[in-house]
Amino acid sequence: MLFKCNLTIFFLVGAIEIGFAGPKTAPSWRSGSDLANLYDRATPNPTGSLSGPYFLQKSGQTITGIRGKTTFLVCSIRNLANYTVSWMRHSDTHPLTIGGYTYTPDSRFTSVHKPSSENWVLEITNTKMSDIGIYECQISTNPIRSLKFNVNVSDTLTEILGKRERHIVQGSPLNLTCRVSNYQQSFPYILWNHNNSQINTANEKDSFTESEMKVDADSYSKSLHVESARKHHSGQYNCISPAGTSSIVVLHVHTEENAAELYGNTGVSNSNHILITIFSVVVGILLRGLNIERQI
Repeated sequence: MLFKCNLTIFFLVGAIEIGFAGPKTAPSWRSGSDLANLYDRATPNPTGSLSGPYFLQKSGQTITGIRGKTTFLVCSIRNLANYTVSWMRHSDTHPLTIGGYTYTPDSRFTSVHKPSSENWVLEITNTKMSDIGIYECQISTNPIRSLKFNVNVSDTLTEILGKRERHIVQGSPLNLTCRVSNYQQSFPYILWNHNNSQINTANEKDSFTESEMKVDADSYSKSLHVESARKHHSGQYNCISPAGTSSIVVLHVHTEENAAELYGNTGVSNSNHILITIFSVVVGILLRGLNIERQI
């Protein structure tokens, strides 16, 4: 009788423990470190509620703009609902934009947002060195949730090295080097234009070739080469990079017979014309000889 009583109590206690404990389930993502990770990246004052808006990126991102170009600050927000997005700059006492409206007299600042998009963009045209500073994307919650951006501006220069106007004898090699200095962004590239048309190095008729990109600490460069320049290579050249467009370089390709015309237009004496003509012919012959040796 005692054995049956103890057995009954044992099963009763076990059933009670199972009833209180219930089945084990996976922990909810709404609590603990997951919630902290979600809101600590968005605002120093997490509310602990997932019903409100939150940022999709980390605070403190550094954006490097280029002087004279357009800079974009992108703030990605989810669950915005009826709240308003504003852009602030720490050096100002008033907002730059609220919603789609601009509140600064500086017309270079614009808030860009497409309906149903999660991205709110602050567009800064004609970026200046004075635009360097800390910017905030703010949501009109209580307390306000904010996302900070550190904005730098680089004074980047795109240029073709050497003189702006050049003269070479037909058959001579042509070399142009484009350099982009003080460049602090990713995805560097250089494109070449000849007489306002982009150069296609795959076109064998034009005989243009390009060197490999040379990248240094804060600059990069690329060269355009023609083994034996012809009259159709004459014209205007410039290079294009993410930082802008270089000044135009004008190239004149002369035949050996009329090479002296270049100097005749600059007021050089007749006695020197003969010497210059002879010199041009000799240089042309030597360059041709070098090209033949290379081919051999």
